[in-house]
Amino acid sequence: MDILGLNIQKKKDKSDTRKRSVSESVTLKFILNQRSFDKPTSSSMKPFMESLALFLSCNLTSYTDNRNSEIFCVSVSSLDSVKFLLNYFNEYPLIGDKLYDFKKWEIVYDIMIKKEHFTDKGRLAIRSLIGKL
Repeated sequence: MDILGLNIQKKKDKSDTRKRSVSESVTLKFILNQRSFDKPTSSSMKPFMESLALFLSCNLTSYTDNRNSEIFCVSVSSLDSVKFLLNYFNEYPLIGDKLYDFKKWEIVYDIMIKKEHFTDKGRLAIRSLIGKL
């Protein structure tokens, strides 16, 4: 997904190869991927994505997708920056699939702010929301 960066780490007990146990955890990251060129206008998206990265106080990265196209990426994971993004994108909404992903991401964020992601019920709600039952 372009917006929802979510990882659910399952609990892992100590073992012969693992000296410590690992608690179950949920991490949330806002990720925005964008093609390097706008298809209709053939103009570069790099200046916009650089400005966005500066605005969000994060780094701009790029990668090549499976169609050999360059993709620009910005990502944010601190809760203060996430709150800023919630306010911003609720005032200036994304469109299309990015809006749909953002709304799901926002629900997960609310679950985490309420600390419900520490409960079995909260983790189940997150898994069902993202389709990972």
